[in-house]
Amino acid sequence: MQEIGSTPGMLLAGGVREHLATINATLPTPSASVTPMPYLTQTWQEKRAFCELAGTWLAEAAARTGRHEEALRLARAALAQAEVSESAWFLCAAHTTLGRLIDQLDPRDNAGAEAHLLAALHHAEAMHSRPLRTHILLALGDVLGGKRKTVHTPQSAVRSQKGNSTTNDKNRARDYLTRAADLAGTLGMHTAREQSLALLAQLDGQSLKKRKKKM
Repeated sequence: MQEIGSTPGMLLAGGVREHLATINATLPTPSASVTPMPYLTQTWQEKRAFCELAGTWLAEAAARTGRHEEALRLARAALAQAEVSESAWFLCAAHTTLGRLIDQLDPRDNAGAEAHLLAALHHAEAMHSRPLRTHILLALGDVLGGKRKTVHTPQSAVRSQKGNSTTNDKNRARDYLTRAADLAGTLGMHTAREQSLALLAQLDGQSLKKRKKKM
């Protein structure tokens, strides 16, 4: 067993600090310089212990600073590394990050985002982690419940098909968010519960507006 002062331990501690710093920092403008993340970068590039986690955190940091292509590339590479490790925890983190990034950066790939989040949910359930399940269910509800851009087409059949698809997405979003709110309430995760309830209210508001337009 390696001592806490060993290189892997120092890299892990430094990587956690860098990750927390990026979360707490104010989002920079696209022209702002990227904050160096030497511990996470070394862990990822040298494939040290916890490199799978370092890759997902680097992907999230890239997305926050507007480096979208790099973010998706890193997230996919981190998932590939997690698949090699076969660790349910790393796989859960990698699928969650990639699903969220696809939703943020490529909203047309709604199915891809949902597929990765469902994979993350599977691993969270395998680990019997209710907090992870709560966060992933919330992410699924957010992905499926978000407002979609209208596709203009002269074909009424295509419009009807897309309308049915949107309705199905909303129904699934409501189910995910209800489960997230219930779990969060049970676990005392107040912020997650409030977010879930707020998204449910938003969904109900959208449905009400749609019904009024038809009247």
